[in-house]
Amino acid sequence: MKKISLITLLVSLTIYFASTSALVADESETPKVQTIRVYPFHSNLLYGGDIRFKAFAYDKDDNFIRILTEAQWSTTGGIIDSTGWYVANVSGFHTIQATHNTFPDGSSEMVTVIGSATVDVEYPRPPR
Repeated sequence: MKKISLITLLVSLTIYFASTSALVADESETPKVQTIRVYPFHSNLLYGGDIRFKAFAYDKDDNFIRILTEAQWSTTGGIIDSTGWYVANVSGFHTIQATHNTFPDGSSEMVTVIGSATVDVEYPRPPR
C-alpha cells in the first residue's frame, strides 16, 4: 500500500511541475517582432514571371525569431497572395511590403511593423 501511495505522489508531483513550467513559458516571454526583412531584397523578373517572397522577423536585438507566415502582403504593381507568391503582370519597378501587427516589449499599444523589398519587371526583348 505504501508503494502505491509513493508512486501516486511521484506521478502527481511530476504532473504538477510539468504544468507549472508550461505556465512559466507563456507568450509574454517570447521575443517580440521589432523588424521584418523581406527576402529576396531585390528581384529582376520578366513580365509573366513569378517569385516567392518570405518575411523574416527579428527582435529588438536583431536576433532572428521566425518566418512570419501570417504577414499581410501588398505590392505597388503586380499580384501578390497571402503566402508571398508574386506574379509579375505589370512592368516597372515595384515595392513589395510585408506587414505585421505586434505589441513591442513593454508596450500595451499595438504597432505595425513593415518590411519591404523591390522587384523590377521587364518585358522580354524580342530576338534579333
